[in-house]
Amino acid sequence: METIFTIPTVVYLIKTKNLSLDPIKSWSNITSLLKTWLYKQILGLNTTDEDVEKRRTELTPWLVVKSWSDMIDQWLIDEIREPVAAVEVVWPHEYAGNIMALCQEYRGRLINMDYIDETRVVRHYELPMGEIIIDFYDRLKSATKGYATMNYEFKKYAPADLIKLDVYINNEKVEALSRVVHRDNAYRLGKEIVEKLKVLIPRHMFAIPIQAGIGNKMIARENISAMKKDVLAKCYGWDVSRKRKLLAKQKEGKKKMKAIGNVNVPSDVFIKMVARGD
Repeated sequence: METIFTIPTVVYLIKTKNLSLDPIKSWSNITSLLKTWLYKQILGLNTTDEDVEKRRTELTPWLVVKSWSDMIDQWLIDEIREPVAAVEVVWPHEYAGNIMALCQEYRGRLINMDYIDETRVVRHYELPMGEIIIDFYDRLKSATKGYATMNYEFKKYAPADLIKLDVYINNEKVEALSRVVHRDNAYRLGKEIVEKLKVLIPRHMFAIPIQAGIGNKMIARENISAMKKDVLAKCYGWDVSRKRKLLAKQKEGKKKMKAIGNVNVPSDVFIKMVARGD
């Protein structure tokens, strides 16, 4: 069986500017909000069934997005709310610098800090769940040589300046590699993604452009050069016109191949793209 790999994601709440979208016209967005109890993250945790009926219009523009492929266009989004977790991290004091840098990279906000004893520290953070579900724990262990421990639980939904970062391979969007990121990190992550894919994807007989974009705007690009075949290997002598014809024929052949060719992306590429860094 062919296995499909995708990057782990969380459920987002999206407030749209366009009330003519199909989920809103069919009221399926309201059904999703009521079924998952996410309406309380919009109307308030103490909301009763009677309050829902009275304030139903407040729920109308909200969508429940469970997959990044279902994310609506950026210009239609009025607000995005993401799940935030309360995270408790315990580690030896000598690794404080490593943990602080890691939590800052993952958009963590320090709530408070306590000393368990002379050598161990416990810090309480608020971290977006979309950031920590991928590889935060693995990197936490690496940064502390395995000595750190972590507990986390869902706390609330909070507004965030998020955007969808799309990945294109040979001008085709690859939803399995797309992700939702914070706007401040979009350019850095886009550059990291295309550089990493350039190394991981094998070369083909035609050049492969790799791009990262936000909507219709491309923010990063790398090219995988084509494999070269020496068509002049058996062309002896100084027949310049013959050489030019062979090179021109090769060039036209590669153009046609690029137009109809599909890029073979090994399945392990998707696994390696999940984790950050090398």
